[in-house]
Amino acid sequence: FDIVKPNLTDEGVELLSNSAQDIYIKAKTLMPQVQAAEARQSSAEYALSSSQGLLYPSLQLSGSLGSGYSGINRIITDEGELTSFPIGTVVVGGDVLMVNSFPQPDPTTQTFETKSFGDQLQDNFNQNLQLTLSMPIFNGWSAKANVERAKINQLDADLSYRQVTNQLRFDIEQAYADAKAAMNTYMASQQAARALEESFKYAQVRYEQEVINAVDFNTTKTQYTNAQVDMLRSKYDFVFRTKILDFYLGNPITL
Repeated sequence: FDIVKPNLTDEGVELLSNSAQDIYIKAKTLMPQVQAAEARQSSAEYALSSSQGLLYPSLQLSGSLGSGYSGINRIITDEGELTSFPIGTVVVGGDVLMVNSFPQPDPTTQTFETKSFGDQLQDNFNQNLQLTLSMPIFNGWSAKANVERAKINQLDADLSYRQVTNQLRFDIEQAYADAKAAMNTYMASQQAARALEESFKYAQVRYEQEVINAVDFNTTKTQYTNAQVDMLRSKYDFVFRTKILDFYLGNPITL
């Protein structure tokens, strides 16, 4: 198998041209823990305002509109046949002389239908308007206690926000210092590798001319190899440290 080496550049040196303060200012707008702390602050402020409002009289205006429909609300469509119904009699000496009657519709011959939906809504339409004034007389102590609790919650939210931002600032300052130190180590290892490369080339020439023995040549070669390993190790460490700063800046982590 082949070992694929990532194409790492020295772009982290340019990244460190920003100060830790600049990185912190941008990270405050990106980090979710800071946004959550800010949201808790806003929530505590609204809760305090709401609890303080309960100390004052309140005026409420409410209203309602309504109507109704029923399937048994019916109207007559045909009066039906007229039938005479007795309404009284005239009796003289025990004899019925006349029976008075009045013509009325016969209910058994009448027809009905359910009143239309629109007509029922119009007939049953009603409205209501209500104005209520509430005076906080008996709940004054509980309302004041709620205000004090809301103030404590607001102070707790403010303290939590400061803790989160202070921790973020500490983490960025530490990451920035680590990246700075890694950069200095990488630059120093580069210089050491270049110096030992020249020493190795000189030793190789001297070895070929039999001026030095194999032991001295291998010692120089080992020192040069170790310098290259240290340079690569410091380079990878430097890139890793700069990627941490990229995270705080919201940059994508790529190699």
